[in-house]
Amino acid sequence: MNEFHSRGKEILKIFINNGYEAYFVGEAVRNIILSKSLQTIEITTSAHLEIVKQLFQDCIINDINENLISVKYAGYTYYIKSFASSGSKVNNSILTKHYSKNLLDDLASRDYSINAIAMSHSGKLTDAYEGYSDINKRLIAHIGNSKERFFKDPSLIIKGFALMSELNYKFVSKTKKAIIRRKKYLTHSDIDLLLDDLKKMFEGVYVKRALYTMCKYNVHKTIPVFNKVLRKLQSNYKKQTFEEILLMADVLNGKLNDKFRRFISDYDEYCKVYDIVLENKNFRYDQVTLYTKGLKSCVAANKINYYLGRSKLKVKAINKKWDKLIVKSPEELNYRVENLMKIIREKDHDKIKFVQDELVKLVLVGEIKNTRTDLEKTVIQILQKNNIYYNLQGVFNSNNEKELENNNSDISYDDSNEIKVVVNDIIKMLEENKNINSFSKEFEKDLYSLIKKYTKKGDS
Repeated sequence: MNEFHSRGKEILKIFINNGYEAYFVGEAVRNIILSKSLQTIEITTSAHLEIVKQLFQDCIINDINENLISVKYAGYTYYIKSFASSGSKVNNSILTKHYSKNLLDDLASRDYSINAIAMSHSGKLTDAYEGYSDINKRLIAHIGNSKERFFKDPSLIIKGFALMSELNYKFVSKTKKAIIRRKKYLTHSDIDLLLDDLKKMFEGVYVKRALYTMCKYNVHKTIPVFNKVLRKLQSNYKKQTFEEILLMADVLNGKLNDKFRRFISDYDEYCKVYDIVLENKNFRYDQVTLYTKGLKSCVAANKINYYLGRSKLKVKAINKKWDKLIVKSPEELNYRVENLMKIIREKDHDKIKFVQDELVKLVLVGEIKNTRTDLEKTVIQILQKNNIYYNLQGVFNSNNEKELENNNSDISYDDSNEIKVVVNDIIKMLEENKNINSFSKEFEKDLYSLIKKYTKKGDS
């Protein structure tokens, strides 16, 4: 008995000492019988949940739903459910208690027989549905009328496959027939209600068997969002994470499903990988793509394409190609961000990252070298092309290696650059002082021609 189990028995004792029934139930009992480690412990009690909160008021308590709470006791989290009837009321901290009949009602509400066994503090079992026998026989049998139970909660079907994946048990004949007959109830079920059990299924040791059986019974066809990915995985499963499986489903469906979001650790990264997979089905990443998308995203996208049978696994090749990149980040350019800040007007400083990325791309494709001279010339071209406000004086001042004063009479920059600066300055002044928000291209063109007409090289 580990401490998790031992502390759980302390909770049962607290209930008993206060006049209430309390039992371990569900997965915990099954795992105790199988001598497996306990991942979660659920407790069912005759005490109303309001009473439970009073008994454990010094513990951290969270409401899971109207029938279930979590209690952090001695550093461990326990899930506690009340089997008190809905008509029970709390008055002055006194609750009319209901005993064995309510325990049996609680067990009757469980999904499968192997999860419908209660264990007392002393280890005595209450087994109303022969769950202990089914555990020994390695069988999965549903409880109650399948038409009524599966119609009310179609997710019970997925729970059955999750148990198969975890335990490598098989369905009894009546349950197999019930699933095949009632699987249609899944068609219009909210996928959000199925995702937790699908996650458990994919995290099981025997997921291949569960996938094979699910597709054999044609259950996958009744889950539209997962139909394509389940069929794909059934024939080509490679132990993917649940997040990767969700991404595969989104790719095959051609759109992102917002219901998946709560299972995604980094949604921005998830969306980036999704875009890469759709754009690059055949995995042809050039240097610019690899730099722009990033090593991590490209590796993840390649894995998804591999799982979908669209590409070979090329993780080593991607890493090798990344290592050979001339520049891996803007910081590796031989042109500092401080220089760009001097050149680009303050109102356009938000475009500095764009300019840096453009420089990196040109270096990567070999159009320019990663030298101060080449980069500085190219910066001006990028600024002009993208109509970004810049300051030629900033260009001169940023290049400390040049002795501009030695040749003031013959500035190496084209006079048209200076004219564009003047145009930009005039427009900026008018916008600031006249509350004019924008000018037409025709106005800018006329202004440019006017200044050029009445100036000559060397004019200030």
